[in-house]
Amino acid sequence: MPKQENKNMQPTDTGALRVSLHRKIANAFVKKITSGQWKPGRKLPPERQIARQFSASRATVRTALQDLELGGWIKRPVRHSAVVAIRHDVQPNLRIACSNSRLLDLFRCLDEKEFLLPRVHIQLIDMRQPWAIRHLLTPTDGVDLLICELKYVNCLQGYEEHFESIPQEMLCDVPFGLYASLVKDDHFTAVPLGISPMVLYYNKAMFRQQEVQILQSPWNWDQLAKVAQQFKGKGRYGFQICPSFEHLSALLASFGGELYQVDGTVAARKSAQFEPTLRFLYDLLHDSKVVPPLIQTDRVNLFTKKRCAMAVDGFNRIHEYRDVLGGDLGVAALPGVRAEATITQGFALLALKGTENLQLVKDTLRSLLSVDTQRMLVRKGASLPVRRDLLEVDSLLADGVPEQEAGLLIQQARCYEVVNIPATMAYHNEVENVFWELWLGLDTIDDICRRFTLI
Repeated sequence: MPKQENKNMQPTDTGALRVSLHRKIANAFVKKITSGQWKPGRKLPPERQIARQFSASRATVRTALQDLELGGWIKRPVRHSAVVAIRHDVQPNLRIACSNSRLLDLFRCLDEKEFLLPRVHIQLIDMRQPWAIRHLLTPTDGVDLLICELKYVNCLQGYEEHFESIPQEMLCDVPFGLYASLVKDDHFTAVPLGISPMVLYYNKAMFRQQEVQILQSPWNWDQLAKVAQQFKGKGRYGFQICPSFEHLSALLASFGGELYQVDGTVAARKSAQFEPTLRFLYDLLHDSKVVPPLIQTDRVNLFTKKRCAMAVDGFNRIHEYRDVLGGDLGVAALPGVRAEATITQGFALLALKGTENLQLVKDTLRSLLSVDTQRMLVRKGASLPVRRDLLEVDSLLADGVPEQEAGLLIQQARCYEVVNIPATMAYHNEVENVFWELWLGLDTIDDICRRFTLI
């Protein structure tokens, strides 16, 4: 009798194992779909491959696929491979790569406050290293959107086959002059999301303490250097400028020169002001010694420590500086700045090809260009809005920008032109490396000027 009982149970155990295995396969696929790893429209692996992966028979795999189809997880068109279906009860997934830590923090904040799509699972990916942006061009990366500084956009224009073209009608609120410089052959690859003019910040308290008169426009860089000399002292500096693309680009532009030409190549050979600007900077650093070397705005900023009288920086630092200095913060235009050369900071959106749900990308772009999100960017101090209807004094006043600064910033931004953008990552990296050598005094100014003409 016991023997017969065991024989009768054998088919039941086998059946239980068979059910367990096909459910295991189905559950594994559901997990990939709900996590966003498999997005709507993705083809499932062939049955043979699934069978090998799970050590299952083809019949078991077909049973698992049938369960998935009945559950609405996949579709199996006749004579076509099974694909992941769209389910309204499953949260869509959007992967956004950001090119620096500030953008990453900004988009985390936008996501938390639901300025991005509220019913979409947002995955933020840190791509702060310049070389990492190139990594995005590999088709297996799976990123949907790249949010990067304007300085990288031109570097990526030669890879337009990797990016989706944004419909022009979506850019109706963005001034043509701003996005026209980000377009190549009518391919609207990059959409500007924020702009940040470079200005001169100054500490009124330090001017009062040293009994130095605050410069009134119009003025020039030589006057600034003379004023900065009056602040020299132990642990105190007159002027701060950082060895970064944005700061150096603004300095060259305000001298009447340019860092890069229209085609993105280095302008050292053709810009008459290129070498004089370098020599002026070298003198500030190593002869006059009114600029502290090795100061990076993201790490050590003497202006926020009230040890520096003046600093060149973008709009994205205005709230941080005001929190420290309060009413002692002054803002002025850079001397000699050309109206068409004021925008040297900002960020833009690019949509990568191969994104399964392009509608999700379009919805995200609409959200980022909406009135509420654009005003949030101003309140966070991340940038000025790119919407024409928000670039007004009353709008900036409502978002906490003082009236004097609001008028100045709008005047600086109304040209809507992005200038001095490198053509390739190689140009960008090589130029910044040589500038760092100038900062550190690792070479003579004559050799540094000569090396720029060889890039």
